[in-house]
Amino acid sequence: MALHRDSIAALFILLLVAGGWYDLQGVATDAAMFPRLILGAMGILAVLMFTAGLRRAAPEARFVEHARNLAITVGLTALYILAVEPVGYFPATFVFVAVLAFALGLRRPLLVLAASAAFTGAVWLVFVAAFSRRLPPGLFLDN
Repeated sequence: MALHRDSIAALFILLLVAGGWYDLQGVATDAAMFPRLILGAMGILAVLMFTAGLRRAAPEARFVEHARNLAITVGLTALYILAVEPVGYFPATFVFVAVLAFALGLRRPLLVLAASAAFTGAVWLVFVAAFSRRLPPGLFLDN
């Protein structure tokens, strides 16, 4: 029996959830609360996604329909991960969101920059202002 691609993706997500949960061992309870909440939600949704995929017939189409977009996203995400520490979380995030949107074909510069600024600002509000969590400051900002 061939699995639907949603079921395959759900299995991959469940592996990531298990790895993340394992990685949180030894982390203080209050610091691990939010990541465990997110991982728990991801796990529940992945199980739902897996069961929904089981009810569908396996398609004849390729697993990845837009390989170019996947390669761009994975490559830029790897560069982003490498850039966060030396450049800082907020400048790296702002640039990552904008460059990824442009690379994937969005051609409205004001919208892209506004969305990038809004996302970065929302992350600052939640983690720095509300939860008082430090993120990698880097070259430009000290949160």
